[in-house]
Amino acid sequence: RSHGTGLTLDKHAHGNNYSFFTMDVARRKLKKTSEPFFCYIHSNEPHHPYIPPISYQSEYIDEVEASVTEAIEFAATMSNERWRWMAGGLPISDTEWEMLYAMYDATIKYIDDCVGRFFDFVQRECGETIVIITSDHGELFGEHGLLDHHSVLDDSLIHVPLITYGLSDVSDHTDQPTQHADIMQTLLSSVGADTHQLEGYDIRDQQRSVAISQGVRSSVDDENEQNYQKILQYNSDIDLSHLPESLATSARTSDFKLVRTTERQRLYKLPDEQNDVKHQFTSVFEDLSTFLDSWTESQGELSNYTTEDRELNDEMKRHLHDMGYL
Repeated sequence: RSHGTGLTLDKHAHGNNYSFFTMDVARRKLKKTSEPFFCYIHSNEPHHPYIPPISYQSEYIDEVEASVTEAIEFAATMSNERWRWMAGGLPISDTEWEMLYAMYDATIKYIDDCVGRFFDFVQRECGETIVIITSDHGELFGEHGLLDHHSVLDDSLIHVPLITYGLSDVSDHTDQPTQHADIMQTLLSSVGADTHQLEGYDIRDQQRSVAISQGVRSSVDDENEQNYQKILQYNSDIDLSHLPESLATSARTSDFKLVRTTERQRLYKLPDEQNDVKHQFTSVFEDLSTFLDSWTESQGELSNYTTEDRELNDEMKRHLHDMGYL
């Protein structure tokens, strides 16, 4: 009851609630090891259909003019119909948005509690250990007319949590742009590993002024991934001209973000990501454009790696299946 959605034969009704079991397996394995270890745990709860365990479903519903059952049913419907709804301009009422937020927040609360219990275990049982808590992406709730987590480089997707514990030389990095590559660089450097092939910063003694993000998934010329056809199949007349049609690259500082595609460049003064301000902040635009020119030339070209090049053995397929990707 604490970790499931109740007795049902509908496998989709259980959402993605398996972090308790994943972390329990990790605890058992770590209890058996006395050697230095690296442990990676992937949790999938804050993904659609946003169906939290029963014990968390009422966490935020009091703020919504709807019942738990109505909110759960709507979240499940959104997950199944999201492409059709995007094609129809997101016909979602204020109350329905609130239902989604309540369920999404409840799934986050659940994973937060699971992580908290695992962190307590690490502190109690594992001695001197470095812990990193982060996310690979956020979620869209209507930004740019979209749901899910594809297509754009909006902060709703790329500005994710990052918590470090045990990196004694990191005192305060809160206001600094940081990339996941920086965490890899920092962790490997902290244990004396070779990092010459990496592009990140060691956040213990380095700071970056600009963070880079790239996204090709869902762009209309991307034949290897999901694309806008999932929307267009329901409405071939919908205007998607505001969305990327090619590889999108963003350069983000603490205050501004430049987003570049083959078709256009837009500068945003954060947190506003609707209004292009490149003509109001010309010097910022020029500086970030120059930065992106240099970065793209040296590191940012899209790889020619295609699906035909990917060979997965049985073990790799099993790992991907366990993480929910197959």
